[in-house]
Amino acid sequence: MSLKAKSRKGLASTKQAPCKKCENEVTDGDQGIQCELCERWHHLKCTDVDVSVYLAINKANSGGSQFHWFCEECNISVGEMMKGFKELKSKNEILEKGLKDLKDEVGLLSLKVNENSVALETAIEAKLIEAVEKKVEITLAERVKSISKDVVSNLDMTEKLDIERRKNNIIVHGVTEDGDTSDIEKIESIFRHGLRILPDRHVEDVQRVGHGTNDKSKIRPIRIKLKSMESKYEILRHAKELKDSTEYKKIYVSLDLTRKQQVIDKELRQQLKHIREEGEKDAKIKAGKVIKNLPDGQVRVLYCPKN
Repeated sequence: MSLKAKSRKGLASTKQAPCKKCENEVTDGDQGIQCELCERWHHLKCTDVDVSVYLAINKANSGGSQFHWFCEECNISVGEMMKGFKELKSKNEILEKGLKDLKDEVGLLSLKVNENSVALETAIEAKLIEAVEKKVEITLAERVKSISKDVVSNLDMTEKLDIERRKNNIIVHGVTEDGDTSDIEKIESIFRHGLRILPDRHVEDVQRVGHGTNDKSKIRPIRIKLKSMESKYEILRHAKELKDSTEYKKIYVSLDLTRKQQVIDKELRQQLKHIREEGEKDAKIKAGKVIKNLPDGQVRVLYCPKN
């Protein structure tokens, strides 16, 4: 967790570190606190953190201790994930105990087999051992399958939370990074002159994605949080106008996808290219599939990702 007692190098612009709550700048002279998940700054007065607690945490952090703090919005997502991980850990402990019990059971059965091996025929002994091993394998396989199902379920929950958090976002690519004009001013210009849309009606927050580097050839994209889904759809409808603009033709807009969605999107685009090269010129991507509209109004699916 970051507190405002330390210098914020690289954030000299007055629009580079706005408070997530009130949108006013968090300066070096303010008492501020940074969310560890979204990495957005907040004025202390805009949070429910008491001043005395803030000072104690700041003192502890200076001494090498580490405290974690999440804003109200991120705390909900973190709580859901921690709950899921706790349930998974509990089920894993149950599995380990079950495996130990099975191992003890096998040991007892093996001991009994050994005690009576003198009186048993070799064929009968082999059948008994085979039956015990088969029982262990079946039980273990069933429990591993159950745990694997729970793991997948928790991963799906995390993915859904991430998708929900990004649903009103768009990503703008190709916007240069320089100190002469702030990112907010650049986005306002693109909206007004490139998309021909009033930014004040739609834009809630503007933030660069990733950490800055000294390599000027690598331009970080900008994530824009919009006020509604309707705003996102309107901007995406106007996005093609950027190609016709001399000033903004190198700038393009995309959805804010999770890493899993990005992998699927890349796979779909590769398949679309391959399908078109084979002659299906009317193929297109729709609803996570590569399709083709038929003359009778039906839709034929040409490719659908497995996951």
